[in-house]
Amino acid sequence: MSGRAPRPDRQVVAKLGGAVVLLASLEAGSTALKILTVMAGASVGGAETFFVTLTLALSRAGLELRSVLKPNAMRERALKAGGIAYETASFRSPIDFTTTRTLRGIAQALQPDVALAFAGRAASFMPRGICVLIGRLGGYYNLKNFGACDYRWRLAGIEGVPHSQLRRGARCATA
Repeated sequence: MSGRAPRPDRQVVAKLGGAVVLLASLEAGSTALKILTVMAGASVGGAETFFVTLTLALSRAGLELRSVLKPNAMRERALKAGGIAYETASFRSPIDFTTTRTLRGIAQALQPDVALAFAGRAASFMPRGICVLIGRLGGYYNLKNFGACDYRWRLAGIEGVPHSQLRRGARCATA
């Protein structure tokens, strides 16, 4: 920690290890960001845990959210308990048109300002041009899966990742 006092115009929405997520407080009459979170991960893992943690934190901060995820009872229970509207999709293969159709329909209905794709498979299924797409890099992922992303977001503290990703052509912003 830097020892600096928290800014009064920010609120803490999540704490995970030593990381703290701060968001600006909404002013009266302002409109909350609309965010679509997308997860096509394994049954357990770091990106999968962070997906749930961040999605719930963004909801607590008053942002309008919707999620699309690969079926997983544990994550579905957590989102339901947090009051998050979600849909499931198979995220099977590049010719899985039902997942892309589901994502496009939800994105067109929600009109999100931002879509957060947690890892490459989720990013690769997102339709282009509907909103700003941010892909979460958390390890040694194949960057071709993030080709549709407007931005790639890398979590800090993963040794060796920034150099390997930069050598392979990623423009990463650390968080």
